[in-house]
Amino acid sequence: MDSSILRIARRALAPALLVALAAAFVSVPPARAAAGAEVQVQAEARGVLSAAATSVEKNLGANGRHYLTVTVRLQNLTGKPLILGVEPSKVSSTDDKGNTYRVTLVRGIGQITGNKVDTQFVLPAEGTGDILFQMYWQGDRNTVFGTVFDLKLPLRVITAVGEGQYRLGTEHLLTMTGLKAGHVATPKADPPLPANTVDAGPFTVQITRMTPSFASDRRTQTVTLAARIKNTSDKPLILGYEGASSLGIDDQGNVFLFGAVGTHDTSVSGIGIVTSRAADPQFELAPGEERDVQFTVRRRVGRETLGTQLTYYVALVQLEVLPSKQVRSVRQYSLTFPRMSGLN
Repeated sequence: MDSSILRIARRALAPALLVALAAAFVSVPPARAAAGAEVQVQAEARGVLSAAATSVEKNLGANGRHYLTVTVRLQNLTGKPLILGVEPSKVSSTDDKGNTYRVTLVRGIGQITGNKVDTQFVLPAEGTGDILFQMYWQGDRNTVFGTVFDLKLPLRVITAVGEGQYRLGTEHLLTMTGLKAGHVATPKADPPLPANTVDAGPFTVQITRMTPSFASDRRTQTVTLAARIKNTSDKPLILGYEGASSLGIDDQGNVFLFGAVGTHDTSVSGIGIVTSRAADPQFELAPGEERDVQFTVRRRVGRETLGTQLTYYVALVQLEVLPSKQVRSVRQYSLTFPRMSGLN
């Protein structure tokens, strides 16, 4: 407040009234207002990288768990390749009721845990890449949960200091606020793409057809997704589907999975599967070549409201076949296809 106004107030108002006036200017605590007061879906570490939330979904799980799934697009603002990593325990989200969500799943970016540093996530100069965080909060029946979220995302720069040697650099805290389920955004800097298409850098993936169906007893709903993968780089490209990564969430919060958790994933055709034990490198594309694959997700149907739009998530892994015939994982790519219509 301007000092001249304060001087007038001191002369004109009784002390008791001044106390009341001062109380009226007490602001809401920032930590409480952050999750609902301001909408800020982009953040930037000046001159290094920018981030934008491109998809937000929430759903209910078992045992009172509330899940939040956020896809973030990162852009390298420097003129050279940028290696980034994240410590999952530092990532968090808080809703407008003060409930804090913790990370249970990370995709698309290397993790930093103790002395172990995954350096696979490399953004080319001025390039982009998508990363995904799934978080949860667990409350009892009587606990009120929020609908507006903030996201605190600390990302660590990783610097190469020699052959196979790396050093942890600056950690940049990126904060987004006012996020709601159903949020879909495309950063302005992104070039236009066909509908339901993700540009992963060296390749694109387009969902060309989504076919929903029900079992005869109406107890199971299945969605088949036809996809076209194109190598947009100037080098041969080998990709694999990361087993158990296929996931869908509709606009009513219903969850579709590849199959029963803990079972062998047979939900994909046309591309090899990558697991912790083995990697099938059969899917190889020459520069400019494209090929079709198919993914399938399903869910058990109860009395819940059926959704009409599906957000689909899947992870593909770039592979390299070494001279010894061993198959090495080069990088994991997180792909999100938000709010596709035609589910019901």
